[in-house]
Amino acid sequence: MNKKNFFIITVLSFIAVIFLVSMYCYFLFFLPLKNNNELFPVFDKINLEKDKMKEVNCEAREATLGCGEARESALGYTNKVNQKKEIIEDVKNKFGISINDLNSVNKNIFFIDGREPEEFLNAHLNGAKNLRAPDIDDYNKIKELFNLNDAEFKSSFFIIYCHDGTRSSDVALRLGFENIKFLVEGVDVFSNLEKNSKNSFIPSGIPSISNKIRDKDFTVDINKANELFLDKENIFLDGRLYKDEKIDYLYDFRINLLSSEEYDKRLKHILQYKDKEIVYMADIYTDLFYAKLLIQRLEKNYGFDGNKFHVLFNQSKEFYQLTNR
Repeated sequence: MNKKNFFIITVLSFIAVIFLVSMYCYFLFFLPLKNNNELFPVFDKINLEKDKMKEVNCEAREATLGCGEARESALGYTNKVNQKKEIIEDVKNKFGISINDLNSVNKNIFFIDGREPEEFLNAHLNGAKNLRAPDIDDYNKIKELFNLNDAEFKSSFFIIYCHDGTRSSDVALRLGFENIKFLVEGVDVFSNLEKNSKNSFIPSGIPSISNKIRDKDFTVDINKANELFLDKENIFLDGRLYKDEKIDYLYDFRINLLSSEEYDKRLKHILQYKDKEIVYMADIYTDLFYAKLLIQRLEKNYGFDGNKFHVLFNQSKEFYQLTNR
């Protein structure tokens, strides 16, 4: 065999080996994954959900956020889904109630709206009374709300509701009474009920957030936020319901978790910064809603300039790293 033929045979043999190894790897690793119905549908579902979030319907949230912010908040919420607080199944079973189970209650039912006054004013359940969830730390407050004595309280049934069941579940668990339940699904379940039904939601036509504030974009980029941070005269508020990073220099002001007494106490501190810049840290849609609610209150009740209010959205980790170099 001459050298030329030997070289050709060597090259062809090498190509054949590469081909066989490639086919082996394909059948051993790739093909089982391709046919694995438990894996690829999950990826497809994730991609589908991302696409849905990108196409989020702005009309559904325009009562509280601008269209662009609604899209951002939806994507931000997707990023935080693993950190979202879930209502423990045992708490649901013991203290939760579904709207479909209301007809099985054979006691006089009282509804408590545990949301903020602006939310209650916008729309609330027929016959419900407003008492913020963080303020319900004693069953006597419920008695006073409905003017009931002990006997009447024991013979009645109370249902606390909020937006999604998070705040109201905390109340039901904290009080621990068998006749005090939280509405598992939150207020959204009432949207499908007839307007004149016993459990219908009554709209007032008054938005929780004014159109002016709703339509304004208060978001600030991280570099501008850092500039404001370097000026120690400004204040940074922590409005993140679910905190990924504990940032010591943020002033905790999560409205939906503060009792009215604690809210007033902390608000007095914020009022000292009326002529300064305020940066509100928010990570999810709920945080954005309370940011705009705070802006509305500060402008309306205390004469703050909304142009000095900024929201750093879904960048808390990056901001923490930037400011701790």
